[in-house]
Amino acid sequence: MPKLLLVEDSPTARNLVRVFLMGVPAEIVEAGTAEQALAMLDDPQIEVVVSDHQLPGMEGLDLVRLIRNDARPNVAKIGVVLLTSEAIESDAYRSGVDAFIKKPVKDSSLRDAVMRLLSKPTASSDSGLRKKP
Repeated sequence: MPKLLLVEDSPTARNLVRVFLMGVPAEIVEAGTAEQALAMLDDPQIEVVVSDHQLPGMEGLDLVRLIRNDARPNVAKIGVVLLTSEAIESDAYRSGVDAFIKKPVKDSSLRDAVMRLLSKPTASSDSGLRKKP
């Protein structure tokens, strides 16, 4: 079963995202910081990262850039969904996110974005994938 890495520092927000993603065919694993998330990316079963932008230490956009520039092919191809209340949509797409979702998150938009990424065998390597949800 593929894995989805949820990167969010707020336990309350993590629980809410878990509820939104009920029924998604992926095991959800969690990280509270971008640095923790990077350490978990050695797991080849991680196919999608859902990350908050405002994290302690490294921000979500920095995490996206590191994923996209990673030398490991399995990491660079991971699908990325960025959640934020900030107006940074164009920066997010330039950084390489596959889906940008403005907070407050609607469960259907998040689930649809994740399902779309999980259905792609090469995730973010498909250049047609980086479109607004």
